[in-house]
Amino acid sequence: MAQNNVFGKEVKKRLIDLEWTMDALAVEVTKRTGLFCDNAYISRILSGQRNPPKIVQAIRDILSIPEPRSDNPDNKNAPQHSGAERKPS
Repeated sequence: MAQNNVFGKEVKKRLIDLEWTMDALAVEVTKRTGLFCDNAYISRILSGQRNPPKIVQAIRDILSIPEPRSDNPDNKNAPQHSGAERKPS
């Protein structure tokens, strides 16, 4: 189930600007994170089906894509950190 994803559009535009492929991005993500990443997994992230924070941050760093502003309603589909937040004890 693909959804309109602001982050995915930003990444695709940046890949075109840099003349990179998703395969090249996947290789760089794997190098930087130590986590296996391939073209299919990148596609799932860009379509909004997956949202691994460490890989999303690596993609942002590699492609120089800034973090979304939380006060911007147009970024409602931008990846959000899905980790459980700890409550103070």
